[in-house]
Amino acid sequence: MGSTYQFVKHVRAQCKEHGIKLVLKRSTYVLTPDKVRCAGYFDSDHKKVLVVAHKDRNWLMTLVHEYGHLTQWVENCKEWKETEDIDNIDDWLNGIEVPNAKRALAKTRDL
Repeated sequence: MGSTYQFVKHVRAQCKEHGIKLVLKRSTYVLTPDKVRCAGYFDSDHKKVLVVAHKDRNWLMTLVHEYGHLTQWVENCKEWKETEDIDNIDDWLNGIEVPNAKRALAKTRDL
């Protein structure tokens, strides 16, 4: 069995162990709970789910990235706990002025 299969199997096991639902959606994009279109996301607050658009050509990289957020959440790392200022980054990316954009970008980078 290939390394991709082994990684997905590992992610499934970790999700199950921590009460997270893994969804590999047969589409080229997914919508976050806030209706933002993306390749994948990890939601530890509301639905406890890790979702990846499986038909996106970079789906494996997205899964690796979102799995990284799952491990940050499991390990209760500082960067994961201190995300209250980054919710407005989507607004900033869409051209809307937001307070403390530099600080929010730095936190996003560190996360």
